Amino acid sequence: MASPPRYRPMDGYNANPDHPTWGTTLQPLEFVSAPQAYADNVSGPAGPNRDNARFISDVVFTAPFQFNINSGVSSLFSNYGQFLASDMSMLVSSNHSFNIQVPRCDMGFGLDPNCTGTKTIPFTRHSASNTSNGYLQGKNDATAWLDLSNVYGLGDSRTAYLRTFTNGTMKTSQGPTGELLPYNLDLLPNLGPSSTNLFLAGDPRCNLNLPLLAIQTLFVLEHNKRAATLKQRNPTWDDETLFQEARRYTIAVHQKITYFEYLPKLLSAGLDPYSGFKPDVSPAIDVAFITAAFRYGHSSTNQLLYRLQESRVPVPGGPLNLADTILNPQEFRDNGMENVLRGLILQPEPAADANMVDAMRTGTINGDMAAVDIQRGRDRGVPDYNTVRVAVGLPRATKWSDISSIPDYQQRLAAAYQSVDDVDLYVGGLAEDRYPSAITSQTFAGLIAAQFLRTRNADPFFYQRPGLFSTDEMTEIQNRTLANMILDHTQVQWLPTDVFQLEQIPTGSSTATTTTRATGYTGLFSPLPGYSVSWAISSDCVWSVQIVSTRGGWAGIGFGTQMAGADIILCYMDNGAMTCADSWVPSPYESMPLPDYYFGHSDDIAPGSVSGQILGGALTARFSRKCNTGDSVDHIITNAMAPMIFAHGPTAHPAQHGLFGRAQGTINLFTNEAVLDGEDVFHLGSASSSTFAAVGFILLALQVITLLFVLVFRKTRHVFFQGPPLLITMLLGSSMLSTTLVLTTLEQSAAVCAWRLFLSSTGFTLVFSILLGKLYRYSKIFFNKSSLTVKVTNVHILSATLGMLTIDVLLCGIWVGVSPMDVVPAVPNTCPDSFTASVISWLLIVVKGGILLTSAWLYRGLQTLEGRTASMFKADFDMAGQICGFSLTFLGVMLLVSKVSASTAFQRTILLIQCLSSLFVAAVPYVWYMVAKALTLKDDVNRKSRSVAEVTQPKKSHAASPAGSGTFVFDDNPISNVNTEKRLQIKYDDAQKALTEFNLYAQLTEKANEKFSKLKAEILQMEAEAEFRNQID
Repeated sequence: MASPPRYRPMDGYNANPDHPTWGTTLQPLEFVSAPQAYADNVSGPAGPNRDNARFISDVVFTAPFQFNINSGVSSLFSNYGQFLASDMSMLVSSNHSFNIQVPRCDMGFGLDPNCTGTKTIPFTRHSASNTSNGYLQGKNDATAWLDLSNVYGLGDSRTAYLRTFTNGTMKTSQGPTGELLPYNLDLLPNLGPSSTNLFLAGDPRCNLNLPLLAIQTLFVLEHNKRAATLKQRNPTWDDETLFQEARRYTIAVHQKITYFEYLPKLLSAGLDPYSGFKPDVSPAIDVAFITAAFRYGHSSTNQLLYRLQESRVPVPGGPLNLADTILNPQEFRDNGMENVLRGLILQPEPAADANMVDAMRTGTINGDMAAVDIQRGRDRGVPDYNTVRVAVGLPRATKWSDISSIPDYQQRLAAAYQSVDDVDLYVGGLAEDRYPSAITSQTFAGLIAAQFLRTRNADPFFYQRPGLFSTDEMTEIQNRTLANMILDHTQVQWLPTDVFQLEQIPTGSSTATTTTRATGYTGLFSPLPGYSVSWAISSDCVWSVQIVSTRGGWAGIGFGTQMAGADIILCYMDNGAMTCADSWVPSPYESMPLPDYYFGHSDDIAPGSVSGQILGGALTARFSRKCNTGDSVDHIITNAMAPMIFAHGPTAHPAQHGLFGRAQGTINLFTNEAVLDGEDVFHLGSASSSTFAAVGFILLALQVITLLFVLVFRKTRHVFFQGPPLLITMLLGSSMLSTTLVLTTLEQSAAVCAWRLFLSSTGFTLVFSILLGKLYRYSKIFFNKSSLTVKVTNVHILSATLGMLTIDVLLCGIWVGVSPMDVVPAVPNTCPDSFTASVISWLLIVVKGGILLTSAWLYRGLQTLEGRTASMFKADFDMAGQICGFSLTFLGVMLLVSKVSASTAFQRTILLIQCLSSLFVAAVPYVWYMVAKALTLKDDVNRKSRSVAEVTQPKKSHAASPAGSGTFVFDDNPISNVNTEKRLQIKYDDAQKALTEFNLYAQLTEKANEKFSKLKAEILQMEAEAEFRNQID
């Protein structure tokens, strides 16, 4: 064959002189692994009888992801895969719509709240043309080689804009911590909005996400570093020579990282050794590879992007939501790329399986990436899963269990497809079982391996081809790693040698080291980002442990499924020495571990076995303990799977771990088998935490509704006489107490502790001081002989409440000032509470107990009241008094618990007690208000009925009344003659008329009496209200 040029062509043309168009731009994708599967064998989308892509995405990909523990790779790994894909392909779309139908009433992307069934996810068919093969073939707008075309461009105007044309370098911009890509100041075509705030690279997609942008930046900086080195070695070289030589070297480093760092982990084993350039092998991109297999990373994407400081502690703002970073490089403009790179290296990569995080299904620019990937396979005529499975050498699947051994996956596939032969390649490849320690499934691994073999063997410029680089250059290239590049081009100070391998943390030295497990240990488990535990079981059954935490504060490990009843060891630095405390959590109501000796048990950490330090921001702690200590509260270690819990934090002593600081797993410490579980077990469980927060928010919502009710109906009689200002004040206090429920679920800090103290104390005062004031007013009205001249107005009650509130604020302020809020060092997961032995806390108890006691005493006197006026307000002071009485009893029970329990035990239960008391006190104003209103209305009705009855008491008539209905009784002598009968008839008629007139008069009298009684009752009511109004105005 003819000799290739010295430098690789920018657009790939004539890289292989025997086949000059191979690998160049706008070449068709090829059906290499399996034949095309267009419905009409020409262009019709494949799988016309399958359900729509969004439906399948909803059925298959909605489950939560799990970390890929077996592979142990970092989140940077799949992002480098995306960088590779952008180097090898950029697929061109047409203007022909092939939108994805959203199922009726689908509540995900493309909401269909009205269940119209007309919503769609936008999708356009690929740009293609009929080839000599007789069917459509998509076009690839990138070169098929691994030549960093996504960094350098294709030799066109874009490439020219990216170059400085000085000393062979490429343009950069100055970021807050170092150099970044240049900004798109000339607004060249870029994915996303046309903006000078976006960066520019050879690939218009460079701003798609932060990891991709970071890798792009690293290779530009690598090029410039090499150009500077070459300029120093060869001062006479011109700009073009320097540029091409630096480019040649940088591409070689990229190829070395791909074939020696990335692919061995992806495929569980490397490819066959390189045997030289093969001029008749085409580098064409396989449709099945680029459309399905190499999109595995969409399933391996994390919901959040960790951002870590050099000490491996999260930055104050915490992680970034993936959806918020798409086409938004604000983080790099503000803070540089170091925090994100550290996070990518220490964050586990989710498994490449039939799960996908919500951000990929709802927050991407394409809507639902799973649905789009399925639709893309059909658009390009990709064969079904079974066809490709057979093509890569696997047996045909005949049942769902042939695809996956996981029952859940089998059920999802059966619900999404009619048969095994209908499954889309993308779906089946992700659901399929993987080889041990491999990242991808067997089918996907076969497709990926075949493509990268062709890409390597067909490339006349592949860096291992003899004669391309000198021996010294080859040594430089082979020794160059992605970790070297990050250390050289950023302010990151420490990294593992292999940045794709999860959890490479320095253990016992301030210098960087590479280790898969600590020396002398047989087991290794990394349940958390920045947390790893190594262990060994000796022949005499002693459990030796080393914990490494990059949060640099404290670390814990324990046996159990939750905090309650757990056997826990907490390690932290105390006065410059490592301390590992054998601890226990004795009951469901305890939330903080304390040393075993607090409960009369023994400290069973082996004497002299504790050691460790904090170096380079990482804590290393070592200890040993017997498998069977003989202590009843210690877990007995056996050759069996046992549930374990893990936690760590950045504070100097054990405290709340926060969102990313806890995990649960199941481990056999003898066989080193370990499985991760995602439950939050080291503090309030996720369900408990959600419940507390939900109750708090529900109460807050009720308080707002009640406030609106009070404001709207403040002038009505029943609201007015309860005092709208007083009700509003009580609602404010109740809202403060409800807020403490929400604060309980947050990670405790000095600020949170202080807010919990102030809100709990002042909220209590606002509620119960108002109740005390109301009871006092009733007492002054009904028991003071000069009650008509003694006034207790709303202003008086509010003024007294303000005075009590001042006492609260003063006491709490002294507490915080004298003993600043902090998490309790000896009692993890809590902060100073208002029931400790301090004088201030007891003063608070006395003040609040005094409020309740006085209220109960006043209510006791009010119970003896009788009379119409008192009865009008009896329901009101009954409820106020009973609430105070119940609360006083509740406080007494709490104090009794404090007295009969050890102080430490009471401190351990105070978190729950505070939550219960907050819930109780926050709820009672609604019980009080609603019940009082109902009883007042009922009493008012009864009172009116009694008043009417008194006025309308029937009067006895002294007039003669007829004995029957118009029949008169005479003496025993009947008159029988006719005249007498006529006279009798006349008298009878007269009597009947008189009776009718009498009845009419009686009816009128009764109506008059009713009207009079009603007026009298209303007058009495108005007099009583006027009397009470005189007291409160």
